Amino acid sequence: MVCALVLDERDLLRAGVLLLVLPVLTALLHTLLPLRLEVSRSVGPEPASVGQPCPVTTEVRAVARQPAGGLLVLDPVPAELGRDAVLALPRLRARESAVLQHALLPTRRGEHRVGPLRVSLTDALGLVQVQRPVGAATPVLVRPRVEPLRPVVLGGAAGAETAARASSGHAVRDTQLRGYVPGDEIRSIHWRSSARRDELMVRTAEQGQRARVTVLLDNRDSAFGGPAGEPAFERAVSLAASLAEHLRRTSTPVRVVTADAAVLAPGGSGLDQLAVLGLSATTELGPALAVAGSDELVAVLGEPGAADATVLLEHRARVGAAGTVAHLLPGDGVPLLTGAGWLVTAVGGSTPLADLLPAFSAAGSVGR
Repeated sequence: MVCALVLDERDLLRAGVLLLVLPVLTALLHTLLPLRLEVSRSVGPEPASVGQPCPVTTEVRAVARQPAGGLLVLDPVPAELGRDAVLALPRLRARESAVLQHALLPTRRGEHRVGPLRVSLTDALGLVQVQRPVGAATPVLVRPRVEPLRPVVLGGAAGAETAARASSGHAVRDTQLRGYVPGDEIRSIHWRSSARRDELMVRTAEQGQRARVTVLLDNRDSAFGGPAGEPAFERAVSLAASLAEHLRRTSTPVRVVTADAAVLAPGGSGLDQLAVLGLSATTELGPALAVAGSDELVAVLGEPGAADATVLLEHRARVGAAGTVAHLLPGDGVPLLTGAGWLVTAVGGSTPLADLLPAFSAAGSVGR
């Protein structure tokens, strides 16, 4: 166009204007015309969990009369789930569909979103390339990492004795009654004592059943030092999930209770709740211990201070049992718990949990 103006050549000017306008018109055409594709995406079939590959299946269906295909599609993936997937869409005619597959590799638990699919459109002359979003984003819930554990000993010498009786097939006999707390199973209510005392009473271990285990997960912000302690908290969540799943698979009654006294559902529903669990502003362990009652106790703590150790020891002394503690950060309460005969183990780093918990492993223990 500059040369046309200098040389006063109108034909050359028309060619320049055409070359200038053609890419703009092509870009507008690709942007404004409807992209008649339907997209459906499924994640699984197994729930996503940290460190485990998770397949993603995307079905693209052409609903337009004109052929569509030979396109590149991008499936945006958040950094916590891996890398963006670049896939080739084959040529499709009307009402034909294609199935595209790729895999996620989650590195962080929580709620994430994959998509929407982005289709790259290019004109026949290769002048422009336009990316168009198609379909909607798909939510992906990533559960915490569940690692295999060795057989677990609970509650020091007292807990080991109880565990040995349970694993040998003998009934666990415990006639001690306590008041009903939210989360207790209805079948554990002792109706005769409840009628006599005019309040709901539960038996801590029904005859013929193993004693229930409460995994106390410390999610106090103060126990992990705020955002700086996030890696330690993620490790604590993984340990609590691993313990709960290990005991559940060995038919041991188990539940997870957080520091703010929330009782998580057993099995997959509990893992879903752990997937979105965050740090809490609560500073006391007392409410959670009240919910735990006289259950066998495994406490997964952040930084066990002296005050935490005192509360744990006083509570367990009232119900007549010791406990087990795994801590992620060093604290002043560790010597107090160890001196009281508790099993105390430090957990940290990326070493497999089965190798970090030798104190939780012994012959004839629960989960053998």
